[in-house]
Amino acid sequence: MKACAFCKEKIIKENNCYVERNGKAYHNNCFIEYMTTIKNLRWRWTKEQCEKYIEEFISKIKSKNTRKALTDYIFEFYGITYLSKSFYIKLDSIYKGRYLHFKNAVSPEDLLDMWKRQANYLKSVNLVNINKGKIIKDENRVNYDLSILLSKYDSYCKWKLEKETENKRLEAQIADINKNTEAINQISKQRRPNKSNSIFDYLDEI
Repeated sequence: MKACAFCKEKIIKENNCYVERNGKAYHNNCFIEYMTTIKNLRWRWTKEQCEKYIEEFISKIKSKNTRKALTDYIFEFYGITYLSKSFYIKLDSIYKGRYLHFKNAVSPEDLLDMWKRQANYLKSVNLVNINKGKIIKDENRVNYDLSILLSKYDSYCKWKLEKETENKRLEAQIADINKNTEAINQISKQRRPNKSNSIFDYLDEI
């Protein structure tokens, strides 16, 4: 566990509340305070520059964690303990959109999600191959299944877009319902009789 180079307090990495630069770690707020108050104006950053750097750093950390989650899933799913360096290079080229004739960049998040969702389908394809006498094992099978997933990526993107659109529509409906409910409650409060007024108050007015 590292200590913040600015305040010297411990940093809890699990909370995404830290950033690293030039081999040193900082709490996010400490990083902003440090970088925006450097005496040398040449090296001083604006708050916006700091926030952008923090956002990019967190994004890289999340991507790194997801990459490991993907390979961990592959190890478990296929019951293997080794993946070659060339396979990791292939994954990296897929993430960057540089894999052979496959133009799209596929994020590790999307690839992991696809692998999990298509797990049963991939198993059924393997059974069909076995029945045909086509035995594919270990990393060869991983590469075979990866090719299947990439061939379905366009369909996955369409499904994902439709799902996001539907979620936004539902969120908008819920927001409207909450807004209408609040308006109805407000009207009810305005129409509610004042309980503090007794019969004697009205008799005094007659």
